[in-house]
Amino acid sequence: MGNLLYEKIILPIADMIAGTTIKKKFDLLMKSQWWSLNELIEFQNKRVRYLVYHAYKNVPYYHNQWKKLGIHPDDIKTVDDLKKIPIVTKEIIRSNFQDFISLDANKRKKKLNATGGSTGKPLQYWLDMDAWSMGRAATYRHFTYAGWKFGDKMVYFGGSSIVPTDKNWKREVKHRFIDRAISISSFDISNENLKSYYILLSQIKKPFFLRGYASSIYLLAKFIEENNYKPPEKLKAIFTTAEKLHKFQRDTIENVFGVDVYDNYGCNDGGANAGECKEHNGLHISMERAVHGVLTDDDELVYTEDATGSIMLTDLWNFVFPFINYLPEDYVTISFEKCGCGRKHPRITEIHGRIQEFLITPEGTKIHGEFISHIFWRVKGVKEFQVIQKSKDGIEINIVIEKDFNDKQIDWIRNLINYKVPSWKVRINIVDEIKRGKNGKYKFVINEVREKV
Repeated sequence: MGNLLYEKIILPIADMIAGTTIKKKFDLLMKSQWWSLNELIEFQNKRVRYLVYHAYKNVPYYHNQWKKLGIHPDDIKTVDDLKKIPIVTKEIIRSNFQDFISLDANKRKKKLNATGGSTGKPLQYWLDMDAWSMGRAATYRHFTYAGWKFGDKMVYFGGSSIVPTDKNWKREVKHRFIDRAISISSFDISNENLKSYYILLSQIKKPFFLRGYASSIYLLAKFIEENNYKPPEKLKAIFTTAEKLHKFQRDTIENVFGVDVYDNYGCNDGGANAGECKEHNGLHISMERAVHGVLTDDDELVYTEDATGSIMLTDLWNFVFPFINYLPEDYVTISFEKCGCGRKHPRITEIHGRIQEFLITPEGTKIHGEFISHIFWRVKGVKEFQVIQKSKDGIEINIVIEKDFNDKQIDWIRNLINYKVPSWKVRINIVDEIKRGKNGKYKFVINEVREKV
């Protein structure tokens, strides 16, 4: 009864107060999650036609560019027709910011947003409140895959990406009354703080869920394991987000807490949204929110077939500042193979990481940072590691070790790396901690080599 109260009464009231439409969007998504793939694609086709017509008529950047190239809205009838439209990057948006704002923006409910800036300067953009509502509804739908219902308590363990610091009363309405949220910080993860977080989680008397950065939850799991603490009894499931979830992290988190981990992927600038179901064989893409395509290494745009490459996004709901064929620089694999859960949405079966996480050899070869990650999966006694590249000639690796670390492994790590890249100089440092970024995120790879990868 309590959950129905939140979904049927409190959520609509909160929507009315905050000027959002989360309930309406959530009801749509709970029905559409069982649509056929053809029905989902047709839904996208209708939204694409509507969006492209609006952008051509009201958004100066798209109107001027498309007109110059001879592109008319009548040419774009399906998702696959988006191949005819040029790509938009963060740099293009920064350089033409005003021209991306719709001429009817003042008539629309909107908010100024910004990316976390994990790859450099944050990107500012306007977000249609209808688009924001769809984003929240899609995230809530992914929560339901783990058994979450409105009214269930959620503990958020992160930084600015999932626990915004810009407080306002409308956000507080959602945070307190819809999300039932408790926030703990990823910015200062000391043993003292980890102990206080563990005590907080252990004292929660009703079933709850934990959501946060994979690296932060992993460190909490390691702390619990090292101190032989019992996992919080009322924890039902864990949602990881905002960072790549590595296999060694998932294994440790699930073993220590004794609950399933449900990974999530999101990108508000572009409308990406994907989450795991109970099958745990990939992240179901919210096709109703955005078109998730792929730009392959051969520069081919792929929208409705299996592909690996840079994710390409078209937000189907942001009309105040449209993102059409937007490249946020995440490298993924998308599969249309059927999932055992019965949902027909395609899945992101692998989040390889940021494009910036490629390392460069003196010969100009690009090596993805995952190569280093796979090595550390096999190294005992390493709590955390971070790879830094300042020149093509070599890499520097900082590691935080545990009691069972064997110093002989340093030579083993270096030899494995040099077997693949003999020309690299590899420096390995043992450090007390690895600092988080300004948004609280932990970056496995920092590439300071100024070359397009």
